[in-house]
Amino acid sequence: MLMIARKALASAHTKAFRLATRDVHCFSSILVSPPLVSLDLPENWIPYSDPPPPVSFETEQKTVVVDGNVIAEEIRTKIISEVGKMKKAVGKVPGLAVVLVGEQRDSQTYVRNKIKACEETGIKSVLAELPEDCTEGQIISVLRKFNEDTSIHGILVQLPLPQVCFSFFSLDVVMGDVSVVDVKD
Repeated sequence: MLMIARKALASAHTKAFRLATRDVHCFSSILVSPPLVSLDLPENWIPYSDPPPPVSFETEQKTVVVDGNVIAEEIRTKIISEVGKMKKAVGKVPGLAVVLVGEQRDSQTYVRNKIKACEETGIKSVLAELPEDCTEGQIISVLRKFNEDTSIHGILVQLPLPQVCFSFFSLDVVMGDVSVVDVKD
């Protein structure tokens, strides 16, 4: 079969030809092109169409500088408003519990910023700090306590956990059958 295709390619002077089904077992038909070295191409390439008009810089979009602080303040203001409405309507505010294991400076900074954001927006926040050498049982105990607290609506376990905890730690033990729902507007 390959010999047929090679012989056909070697003798072909057309741009393409088809091999019949009988030549290629179960394939319907295959379009085969001759090798590029056998094509008669002109020395200089001449385009078949006119080149596109030059790009006008006046019609292009201009660069817009986005101020993240302004956007963050707008989001913060909306959250403050929503928390206020929730407190007025149902007498409760959202609650966030944070579990911080160990004393990694970057984790402490991240958690401190989350707690500060909660305070600024009226969201209740609770922090549980555990030593680096804590056991899996201690972490699970803290998580169960937060899970049973009706004023807590979200739990943040700050990663990374120490290697001793992380290798055998499982949130399934604590969370049980929790499902995440993706709500689309």
